[in-house]
Amino acid sequence: MENNQRKICQNEGIQLAKIKQKYNGRRRGARTSPTALLNKYQNVSELIDKSDLSARRIAGITGIALILF
Repeated sequence: MENNQRKICQNEGIQLAKIKQKYNGRRRGARTSPTALLNKYQNVSELIDKSDLSARRIAGITGIALILF
């Protein structure tokens, strides 16, 4: 019941922000395809495929966060 009330309040706030043009939602192109991600982080994907290093070690070497793994 509390979750439903929270969702209702959240939706009301979003609608008010949309009216005031403060909220537009997710931008177009914010989601990238898996192939585009592999191309962007090609060095990481090569390390994952060709080595037996852990994800943390690869993140440390490349300086890229673990979230992408």
